Amino acid sequence: MAQVVQDFTSGTWDTWDVRVLIDQYEPQLWSNGDLFTATYDNDNVTIQTDVKGHGIAVIHHNGQASLTVTISALDAYWNTLLNTYAPENTHVIDITTPVEHLHTESAYLPKLPDMNSGNGAPTRALAYKCINLVAEPAPQTAA
Repeated sequence: MAQVVQDFTSGTWDTWDVRVLIDQYEPQLWSNGDLFTATYDNDNVTIQTDVKGHGIAVIHHNGQASLTVTISALDAYWNTLLNTYAPENTHVIDITTPVEHLHTESAYLPKLPDMNSGNGAPTRALAYKCINLVAEPAPQTAA
């Protein structure tokens, strides 16, 4: 298990320590790039100023996010998804890395991903839209 490096002089990151579950299935074949990317869609605080310069911080409770999981088209999940795809279906996604835990029970796949084939192994970037994506520190394990 990788450890958070405090002095930034040494450390290791092992992708085997990253676990991605989609509807309780853990893909086995991936792309040669990122396993996943997550981006929150909105700011949680915006600042408004009245005409006299008085600032007001507006707190938003919006956890909407875009979450892309990139798997190989040769993974069994891709075939399952093709057979059962419906854009209104919700998906449960749980991702644990050595430093964070991301999870949602409200991920939608609004469209099938772009499909490719060529010189490299085919990949599928599953671009989920999440109503609420929770990000928190990774669970601590006993050393």
